[in-house]
Amino acid sequence: MILAAWGGAADITGDEAFQITCTWTDKGGKSSDETYFVDPKLDLAVLEFEDADFEDAEYFVTKVTPRKIVISSDWGTPLDEGDHYRDENVIDRSTGILTPSRYELKRDLTYEPLLAEGWEGTKVDLDYEYDCKKPTR
Repeated sequence: MILAAWGGAADITGDEAFQITCTWTDKGGKSSDETYFVDPKLDLAVLEFEDADFEDAEYFVTKVTPRKIVISSDWGTPLDEGDHYRDENVIDRSTGILTPSRYELKRDLTYEPLLAEGWEGTKVDLDYEYDCKKPTR
């Protein structure tokens, strides 16, 4: 399982599970830690939030190459107004650097899109900054 024993700095060039802890800070100065547990063999990643206001989230490992691992959330739809959205994170396998992105689709779709359907969306600017530590096991 993804929550296997974790320890020192991880070499993520193989297919073994690892974790990355990141701190996000919004423009208002609020910040919190979150940890991604990534298992390339299972094509699964779990995001655990330190802040109790957020629920843990499941991501899919959507691409694994010798240079990068891409993890993506499925499309979400805000309860109030707003476009469909999904998050995608690219992890550089040589440096361990995680680069976050967000994509949106206009809400005029008559149903909630699914990642598996291939919807691309439009990349949007993030309203927070991300600072991640090196991957560990």
